[in-house]
Amino acid sequence: MTHEPAFPVVKTYSNFANGRIYCEILSPGMTLRDWFAGQVLIGYVMADPLRNNPDKIAAYAYQNADAMLREREK
Repeated sequence: MTHEPAFPVVKTYSNFANGRIYCEILSPGMTLRDWFAGQVLIGYVMADPLRNNPDKIAAYAYQNADAMLREREK
C-alpha cells in the first residue's frame, strides 16, 4: 500500500459511559513510501557524499522504496 502512513499522530480517548475507546487521527504523517525512500537516501548519500545530482538520487531512492513496498506485499 503506497499511501499507508508511517507515523500517524493519534489521539486516543475513552468514553466511560459506554466503555469504548476511540482513536482520532490528528495527522496522517508521512507515507511509508516516503519513509522507505528517506532511508534509502541516507544510505546512498552516506556511501558517496560527493554525488551531486539530486534528481537522479531522488529517483533512485523512490525506485528502491517502490521495490520495498512490492516485496512487502508478498
